[in-house]
Order: sequence, then structure tokens, then C-alpha cells
Amino acid sequence: MFQSKNASSLTFVGNMPAIFGAALAVFLITTSHEASALTHHDGVVSVGDRKFFVGELTRSFGDDARSFDFRHAPWLKTLLDNDPLLEDQDVRFLRSGVPAPDLIGEVPTQMRAHERLEDDLLYMAEGHDVITYGNLDEYIYPKDSPITYSVFCTRGGLNPGELNICDIDVAYPYGANVVLTARKYFPGKLPEISSNFEPIAARMIEIAVCIDVTDRTDDDPPPSGPELLDRNPQLSGCRILLSS
Repeated sequence: MFQSKNASSLTFVGNMPAIFGAALAVFLITTSHEASALTHHDGVVSVGDRKFFVGELTRSFGDDARSFDFRHAPWLKTLLDNDPLLEDQDVRFLRSGVPAPDLIGEVPTQMRAHERLEDDLLYMAEGHDVITYGNLDEYIYPKDSPITYSVFCTRGGLNPGELNICDIDVAYPYGANVVLTARKYFPGKLPEISSNFEPIAARMIEIAVCIDVTDRTDDDPPPSGPELLDRNPQLSGCRILLSS
């Protein structure tokens, strides 16, 4: 079962220049929590305690890789390029060094004094609490969602309300240390795009479930990527046993 968090129970990261915001969000998920590198072997990428079939890659996947870009697998690139929610998103797997739900929902308590609830209508997100720091960075948490996700955006652009970057991070519910993230540059204005946050988070989970091969045995190898798309063109409706 997915777990939601109420924003009132969250703690947040402190004030920082916007130019470093997005990089810090990834840094918190990887290096600062001693995340180990991902591995890729026989078409399978290992992320925490789960294994995902990705097939052959267009770029080498080194032993020092800390994330996996879905578009490095040609068949997944085809899927994303034709997906209405993810066609313009940079989608990746990340491994967190602490339980993913805790990482997405909580960050250092000592920085709480620097937060304030956003009160500018240009940076409101319906159904979400928006926390701001120094009028540059926005941390966005759903008020009521069955999915554990959060969003980090930086302000920018020539017009009021425009954003430079938005990262949607969601905890994979079947793995303790698995994070899925979608990034978009110049995504638009927060009130106009916030309705897509939860659907994008849910869609990333849906795809990940369909390529999760953790419980497959050697006697039940996964088909190739193109074969998977032939059988299930949208990569939807897949299930994982609760015992996984």
C-alpha cells in the first residue's frame, strides 16, 4: 500500500541560491546518504533491493553510475517519447541511502527555521503545500495523496511565475531505497502544472512495476524490450505480489 505524508509533519531544507537547488536535491538522494552505485548486468539494472529489466543501452553504464536514465534504453525511450505525461520529462531511477519515503518526506530538521509557507498566488499549487526559501526555491508536498512524492522547483524566467526546473520525486512502493524522478526544464507556471504532479508520479511507478524482475527466476527470463512493448504497448496494468 502506498503511504502519504501530511505537510505539517515534514521538515525542510534551508535557504540556498536557486542555481544550486536542483543539484542539491539529487545530492541529498545520493551522495550525502552514502548511496551505493547502481549496477547493470545482462540487461538488468539493480536499484537498492530491486532489479529492473532495461535491455541493451545506447550509452555505457559504468560502475560509478548513481542514477539510470530511462532514455538510455532505446525501447524505453520509445515508450517515453510517446507517453503524454512523460514525453517531455527526464525520467531516472535513483538509489537513496535511507528509506526513500523518509528522504522524500523529510530533510534536516535544523533547517526548519528558514522555511515559510508560500503566499504568492503565482506560486500556489492546488492540493499541495508550497514551502519557499529566499524567494527562489519551492518545495511542494501533496496535502492528501496515496503516493509518497514531493516536488522541487526553482524560480526563473523572464515573466513572474515562471519556473526554471521542476523535479518530481516519488518513492517506489516495493523497494526500500528506490526513487523515481522526473525533471523538466522551463515547465511553466506552478498553478498550471501542479495538477500533473501526482499523475506523473503514479505513471513512473506504473512503468517501474512493469519492468520489475526482482522475483523472476532463471527459468522465467524477461522478454526483450520490444517484445514487452508488443505485449503491453503502454506498460500499464502490471502487478507485483504483496510478498515482494
